[in-house]
Amino acid sequence: HSNDGDGDVAGNCHVVAASSSPTSPRPVSRGTIPQVASTYQYFTEGYAIANEKQVALGESTCTAVYGGTSDQQLNIVDLGQLCLERSETARECIDVMGDLATTFGYYDAGESLMVIDPLEAWIFHVLPDSTGSSAIYVAQQIPPTNIASVMNAFVIRAVDLNDGGANFMYSSNLEEEATLLGWEGREAELDFSLLFSGENEATCKYSSGRRMWTVMNTFAPSLSISPNYSTLLSANYPTSFTPDFKVNSTSFRSMMRDTFEGTEFSLSGSLEPYAPFSSASRWVTP
Repeated sequence: HSNDGDGDVAGNCHVVAASSSPTSPRPVSRGTIPQVASTYQYFTEGYAIANEKQVALGESTCTAVYGGTSDQQLNIVDLGQLCLERSETARECIDVMGDLATTFGYYDAGESLMVIDPLEAWIFHVLPDSTGSSAIYVAQQIPPTNIASVMNAFVIRAVDLNDGGANFMYSSNLEEEATLLGWEGREAELDFSLLFSGENEATCKYSSGRRMWTVMNTFAPSLSISPNYSTLLSANYPTSFTPDFKVNSTSFRSMMRDTFEGTEFSLSGSLEPYAPFSSASRWVTP
């Protein structure tokens, strides 16, 4: 699990399973919500990681067109913890997070979670709604042959509104909210990222897209994806892709440590400021 907490994130914590009265309150970041009769054990740190049913999460903060208000109770940390406390599958996790976010309100930044179990993998996007009291969310299942990455930007594009829940799940207000942002109805494609993203890569162009590119360039060079674009959304990078070869845990760990070695963007001693011993690592300094 990766978390860029700048050293202020505690180590993994084990949260035990518990039984409670259904009428007892469950504390969240803003107030309380009703508790359930029993919860599963799980591991968490800055964000919830995985539970005893092998439902697991990976988080990436994104930008969104709306911000939260004081009337909304939940943030992404709440949603992840509640999901792992209450879910046996990835689908159930998405249902739990979506229902709670729309019922009690979601006030955090645009956020994305990779949601997986032993059988399925999904990408979940969530943001505050236009009323300041609820939430908007969408989730897309990733085919078992594919790889997906989320690099601090929404990546779900065309939403199949006639899918019946097989590969897409979304909030009941999605179409209404999309209409407010200029969507022309079911005759037109509902591009979630285009409609609901905020300003991507606001502080540094390519900060999201080039990381997505290196995943595709490494695992599917046959796609010949360009690392350059005018805007991230105009690049039309695929939400997921089929790799050219079998990817195992070793190649996955290597990608998590990737710093563009072997490409024109490598930082290994070829660009100023040089790091000691031609290292590709860079650190924030005072």
